[in-house]
Amino acid sequence: YEDVKNVDSVGIVTAREGVFLPDTKELKLGNSAASPDLKLYSTGTNGWVFTPQSGADLYMGTNAGEVYIQTGSSGNDTAIKVNSGGSVELNHSTNKKLETTSTGVSITGHVNIPDNKKIIFGDGSDFSIQHNTNENYIQSDSGHIYIRANVNDDEGDNIYIQPKSGENSAIFTHDGSVQLYHDNAQRLATTTTGIDVING
Repeated sequence: YEDVKNVDSVGIVTAREGVFLPDTKELKLGNSAASPDLKLYSTGTNGWVFTPQSGADLYMGTNAGEVYIQTGSSGNDTAIKVNSGGSVELNHSTNKKLETTSTGVSITGHVNIPDNKKIIFGDGSDFSIQHNTNENYIQSDSGHIYIRANVNDDEGDNIYIQPKSGENSAIFTHDGSVQLYHDNAQRLATTTTGIDVING
């Protein structure tokens, strides 16, 4: 009916053609019309699902299904997917970039850290990796630093220290010698009996 200002029903209201609310008009749920627990509305530009009560949480859930947050021109591009009882996936342009697992997270692609920001490890923030525009730092504020190659392989691999690609400064071989270089030319190597000095 037109021009009806209020509808009061003690039963279920069935809207056979749907429910339409103009811009800025709110669908209010819970508590009272003056102070609802939940609002759904459109500003004319943006859509809102809002819990106006201070400190109130907003839950989205399914019964053993998944929860999708989607964007894109047709709303079909999944940005976030929450799998039932399992992982949470974060996507970029529908391509999965991060997924939680039972042991941590799985990342596809690169992790970009801005200049002068640290990657920090440990409960006491006692180990960090940092790039500060010009220099790079690996720092321990507590304990030793260990550099290892293939600790799960009995045959082992070697460790190469190179100031630039393909130019060795030092090579540490598994169960073998330590070799030191000058301008990519070997000058010293440890042996089972001592040290060999190579003069070139």
